[in-house]
Amino acid sequence: MRLYGRASAYGGLVKQRSMLSAGRVVGRVYAEGLDVNAEQLRRGMAWVYRQYNKDKSLLAIEGDARRDRRGLWADVRPVPPWKFRAVRRSASAGADAR
Repeated sequence: MRLYGRASAYGGLVKQRSMLSAGRVVGRVYAEGLDVNAEQLRRGMAWVYRQYNKDKSLLAIEGDARRDRRGLWADVRPVPPWKFRAVRRSASAGADAR
C-alpha cells in the first residue's frame, strides 16, 4: 500500500483502523512523534472522515481551522474530497463514452 510505504520512508508509522474499497486505508499516521492527521487538520489541509472517525478531538481541530479560515477553509465553498472524486469519476466515465 502506498500509504504504508510513504510513511515508513519518512520514519513514520501508520496505525490502520480499517480498509475501504479501492484500497484506501483509514488510520492514523505518526512521523517523528507528530500526529500527522491532526496536523493536517490544524493547517486546514484535510477533512475529518466522519463515517470512520472515533476521535472527537479531531472534530474540534477541524472546527478551529474552519473558524480561522485556514487552508481549504479559506475557500467560500470548499469541495469535500468524496465529492471531488465523484465528479472526477463521472467526468472520466463521460470521456470514455465518447
